[in-house]
Amino acid sequence: MPIYVVRWPREEAALIRARNERELMDILDEVADPGCVRWAVYDGPLWVSFGLRMKPWQGDGHDVEVDTEALVDGVATHGEMPLVVDRGEGETAWEMNQAISRWALPHLHAVVDAWASETPDAADRPQRPEAFWRGQVADALKSERESMDLLARERASEAARVADPKTLAIMQVLGTSIPPTWLDQPSALDEEEGD
Repeated sequence: MPIYVVRWPREEAALIRARNERELMDILDEVADPGCVRWAVYDGPLWVSFGLRMKPWQGDGHDVEVDTEALVDGVATHGEMPLVVDRGEGETAWEMNQAISRWALPHLHAVVDAWASETPDAADRPQRPEAFWRGQVADALKSERESMDLLARERASEAARVADPKTLAIMQVLGTSIPPTWLDQPSALDEEEGD
């Protein structure tokens, strides 16, 4: 089953495992309109860590302890273990971060990569001030938003062009920019036979 990297309209990306693009759209539809996202199959490095929320520890020489208040609140409020997700550590986690940011946020990745490559050791070129990089980051974020806005408009236009009137009416009621996948899904029985 493939893992997809998904770029949301906000400056966020996600990794989602789904059998196919149709199931991916159903999963994305659980939280937002899948018509305004980009996605691709992700086959890069992967390292994700899960743990309990920690807090500073005052005694016994330990640096941290489990935040029991957050644990109890998570279970009481949501009925689930409140795990904290982290990208992990080490070279594989760094490579995963690079691969995802390069695909999901290409404008911002290019600026951050250029900024990181300007080391104090580079005697052959002067260091640019932090204010310069802050401006570059702001411009890159604006470009990221504009590219996702353009994608959403293109998808909505394409959906309106190819959809029949009944589908367009359903899309309008649902507030989505792409036709709902359940309109043309095979029955659960058909899916079981294909697995």
